[in-house]
Amino acid sequence: MRGEKITIAITALGNTSEPIYRSGAKVGDQLVISGLPGASAAGLALLKADKRELFPEIVNAHLQPSVDGKRAHALISAGATAMCDLSDGLLVDVTRISEASGVGIKINLDHLNLSSLIEVGTTLAVDPMSWVLTSGEEHLFIATLPPSSALPEGVLRIGEVIHGSGVEVSGEFLDARTRIESTSKDWQHFEK
Repeated sequence: MRGEKITIAITALGNTSEPIYRSGAKVGDQLVISGLPGASAAGLALLKADKRELFPEIVNAHLQPSVDGKRAHALISAGATAMCDLSDGLLVDVTRISEASGVGIKINLDHLNLSSLIEVGTTLAVDPMSWVLTSGEEHLFIATLPPSSALPEGVLRIGEVIHGSGVEVSGEFLDARTRIESTSKDWQHFEK
């Protein structure tokens, strides 16, 4: 939904010795995520289809979003070299880290348990990869960690930083379908 005027409100609280930028990813780093991407968009799709009762946990991901600050701090403590919130879609936000860091990034969707999103997609006749790769408003964190770093609890390794540029997405479920590329459908702030 778009209004006639733009309102921007920013609040920042906290202390940091050094900020973690998108530009710190290094070849060999692990790409990690703090939760399941696409759940919020799947929840919205269920609400629009009036099927909220079928998958209440997925619907709650949309209706009751929460930012897990403890996982963000755990990523920092684990040595995050680059980090950002996942608010504009997995492809868009990982591409931003790739470009800012001057590296390539491989994402392997086989590291995610997508069974619930696949089930929702089947119910609604929607390809769930569009939710996983391009939906925003996820309230998750994407980060790169050194290869030797242990993963904090609840954090999933979904790829690695490589030589080169751009983002490559693979996975058994994706390979069986039409490849989804970053498109103009991706969320763009302030665009009409």
